[in-house]
Amino acid sequence: MQLTLVTTDFRKLMVEKIKTFKHPEFINFPSGSCFASSVLLNHFLINKGYLGFNIVFANLNNKSHSWVQNDQFIIDVTANQFDEIQEEVLVVRKGMDFWHRNFSVKSIRKTDYRDLVDLNLIPLGRSMGLLF
Repeated sequence: MQLTLVTTDFRKLMVEKIKTFKHPEFINFPSGSCFASSVLLNHFLINKGYLGFNIVFANLNNKSHSWVQNDQFIIDVTANQFDEIQEEVLVVRKGMDFWHRNFSVKSIRKTDYRDLVDLNLIPLGRSMGLLF
């Protein structure tokens, strides 16, 4: 699936770039990096022509987590911060995912340029070749 390849490329590129940028959101990557990673992933997907993704904010057992999804797919590049997930990248069809459905969704929203600014992600995003 092309979407899986694009997402895998994103994660590899992001991991490479966060070593250089030492951004505070990624100090313990993937732990604690889900929102910032999802913001960058969403913009990466837009740059690759994949539109219509939103960021999901959810909780499970007093732990918060974020990922991106549209009406067809759930994409998570930080799920392996949880012990039960070994894969670095999850791209699954909605309705076929048996892990994310355990979360209590708090909100779903679009991401925009303000998220990049608020998290100071623009330099990192530009280093990844993202256009804003």
